[in-house]
Amino acid sequence: MQRGSYAVEFSLVFVVFFLVAYGLLTWGIIFAAQQSLNFAAEEGARAAQRWQAVGAWGPRATSAQTAAAYQIEWVSSMGGTPSTIAVCGPTGRIGGTGACSGLTLAADQIEVLVRYPYASAPLLPTLPGMGLVVPTELRARASVRLGGQLSLAAPAAAGL
Repeated sequence: MQRGSYAVEFSLVFVVFFLVAYGLLTWGIIFAAQQSLNFAAEEGARAAQRWQAVGAWGPRATSAQTAAAYQIEWVSSMGGTPSTIAVCGPTGRIGGTGACSGLTLAADQIEVLVRYPYASAPLLPTLPGMGLVVPTELRARASVRLGGQLSLAAPAAAGL
């Protein structure tokens, strides 16, 4: 009379356990990807600050974009969709392909924005109903002040 009750109990417990475990794994991957985006934006900003050539707009932006892209390579390769990286100054984007934040920046400030479209390219497949709790986009932003190394107020004068 009780022969099938263990199988029924196991199937109910297994479904709940699987959903909890898969949810934890999904959130862990999302957290790791978000931290990688944060680190990529910070490294991009640091790379822009390290470039010491006076008036070198292009190399600063390229250095920042390359450093950020290197740090998030695993996210783009795992998800199959490239992340967008924007290197911006007070007058708008000076490098990359993404959009700027629209925040007011100081004349000697550079910001690096990294975005990954998680909803269109999730790192792990989402289960039915989980689409409501996962983010549509992962974003990170970092900015640095150049401290008189280069004024970003007039990029056209710098040869860009």
